[in-house]
Parts: sequence; C-alpha cells; structure tokens
Amino acid sequence: GTRAHHSGCVVWLHGVGDTGAGYAWLRKQMSQVLPHVKWRLPTGGLVPMTVAKGAYLRGWFDVKLFPITPDEPDDTARREAAIAAVHQIVMDEVAKGIPPERIVLGGFSQGGALAMWAAATCPNQLAGVVLWSSHAVSSVALQSAVAAGSNCSTPHLFCPLLGLEHPYDARLGIVPHC
Repeated sequence: GTRAHHSGCVVWLHGVGDTGAGYAWLRKQMSQVLPHVKWRLPTGGLVPMTVAKGAYLRGWFDVKLFPITPDEPDDTARREAAIAAVHQIVMDEVAKGIPPERIVLGGFSQGGALAMWAAATCPNQLAGVVLWSSHAVSSVALQSAVAAGSNCSTPHLFCPLLGLEHPYDARLGIVPHC
C-alpha cells in the first residue's frame, strides 16, 4: 500500500546472522490482513560475535554465551547504539504522521531483546512489543528500565518459537510486573 493510508507501523528486528530482508515474507503475509500497517525491516551491522569465535555476523550487539543466561555479559555500547537507531525509526514514523501509540516494536531472538530494550527506554508510549523466541540481555537492568519507562503498561507478547520453549526462557524475566 501507499504511505498515505498507513495508520500504524511495525518495526521488526531480525536475529543474529539474518537481515531485515529475511522478514519480507512476514511483511507480505501480514500486509494482506493489515494493509494499513507499514513494516520497517532494518538490518543490523556486522558485529564480531564472541560466541562465534569473533566471526562477524549481522546483528545488533555481541553474543558472548550460548545458551543465553540471565548473567549474559552485556555489550552495552553496541546495544545503546542499536536502541538509538530504533528510537530514530520511531521518531521518523511519528514525523510522517503515525502516532507512537500506533507503533509496535518486535523481533526474533536478539531482535526481540533489542525491541524490548528500545521499548523500555522509548520516551513515547507504544502500541506493543512482540518477542519471538527471544531473551533478555542484562535482564536485571532491563527489568528496571521497563518498570521506570513509558511502556511499563504497554502490551507485551512473548512467543517461544514453534512452542519449543528454551529452558532459560522462564527465568530470563523479560517482562517485569509493573
């Protein structure tokens, strides 16, 4: 559809090793039932991944351990830069006339973690946050940011991929009680 009829936006963030274009199928499928929703599919940069012996993979920040645990060391500088980039996308869409309360942040795996962090620190209340098979990064700090932020009461949907819940999912505490 054309920009003129978009009244909402989903910013979808890919996981490690993927690209925004890897989710064109999702945009295509969802646009058939939600033609008024614009989809933004940004691509992260090449990041040296400790878990992959320093290999450069597309992503948002370094992954040091796998499986992810609540004690995962945080790549704060890259995470903060990625959050700022997501906030800029939100501001761009608001400037184009889409109200922040009609913008959803979502992502798969690391992209979901970034979506949660970006929502937690976004000054605007958003429509929602969707996490597919995701995890928390620096979960104690994230819980504090969510509880203190504009999106504490924003709906959050956490979906383990294909029902294959990771053993750590329940302990990562992605969404605190506000």
